[in-house]
Amino acid sequence: EMCIRDRSTQSTGSKMFRLVLVRHGESKANLNVKSLIGGRQNDSPLTQRGIEQAKNAGAYLSKKYKVFHRVFTSPAVRTIETASHILSQFSSFGGNLEPNDELQELSQGEWENKPRKQFYTPQTMDQMTKEGWDFKAPGGESLNDVEKRVSNFINSKILIDWEAKKSENVLIVSHAVAIKCLLKNFLGSHGQVIWLYSMHNCGISVFLYHKEFKGWSLDKWNDTTHLQLAGL
Repeated sequence: EMCIRDRSTQSTGSKMFRLVLVRHGESKANLNVKSLIGGRQNDSPLTQRGIEQAKNAGAYLSKKYKVFHRVFTSPAVRTIETASHILSQFSSFGGNLEPNDELQELSQGEWENKPRKQFYTPQTMDQMTKEGWDFKAPGGESLNDVEKRVSNFINSKILIDWEAKKSENVLIVSHAVAIKCLLKNFLGSHGQVIWLYSMHNCGISVFLYHKEFKGWSLDKWNDTTHLQLAGL
């Protein structure tokens, strides 16, 4: 079971592995988010602003962490482009991008890219409130579904690999809802709590995994200092 520990409880000799999570840069789909229902829309590319955000994130990360041993993305064009622009700021990266379906955004099924006002009726909003994390759009998935698949990815792809190593930095470029669902899983918190946490395009979050007690600590959440300094 995943958990969060206060970093003040770390022992000086503890072995920690770093998981860096970055939301993709601004995409063309993001420009219509107020009027249209989002979801996966995996073919939506970055805007020019999104490209600049990703490059700035890469410049910041290259100074902070020097190297990533593995880099995972969702299959979405916007996450792959973001990761590529981030890595363009590193002096070297010996591996390949590793897209994985389990890192995809929440599927909104038949509602994706449709007008919000058409589907988010008072009746539907009441249903969403009643069903909470079990609610799903027709042909889509629930927030519980997303939490299960992203946490399964961490357990099956990240932790098993880390258990055999002394140290490693891993970068994951994914999506707002997917990252927030992972935060909920790590914190063991109520589903309503995570909506209080902002998640901006190319915001950087960092978790540390402590091998000695097999648990997580939150080192950083939604850091956008690099974007603010660049006016992005």
